[in-house]
Amino acid sequence: MDMLLADRELARKNGQSSAAIRATELLGIELGMFTTRSDNKHSLNGEKGYFQLPPEERRAFMTDLLTRAREVIDRHRTIEAEAQEVDRPASDGAASNPKPA
Repeated sequence: MDMLLADRELARKNGQSSAAIRATELLGIELGMFTTRSDNKHSLNGEKGYFQLPPEERRAFMTDLLTRAREVIDRHRTIEAEAQEVDRPASDGAASNPKPA
């Protein structure tokens, strides 16, 4: 997932929006945010489906899933903040008005 986040950020910096969108989509797939038709028949815990798990196992599964999602969101926010720092012009104007040599 770290590689996908790095690829997404690199694509954004290089102006490759479709590559950045695809990396974001793959992150969502990795987190289980999307279900494809072929995924409809899989089980989460061996032979048992999610709703066949005992309540305590369902809670543990969802807690783990939410924890992983929050970690990814926190990493995403950090990357976005760093990208804004890179994109922000210098406050003294030196970067935007270089002096001739």
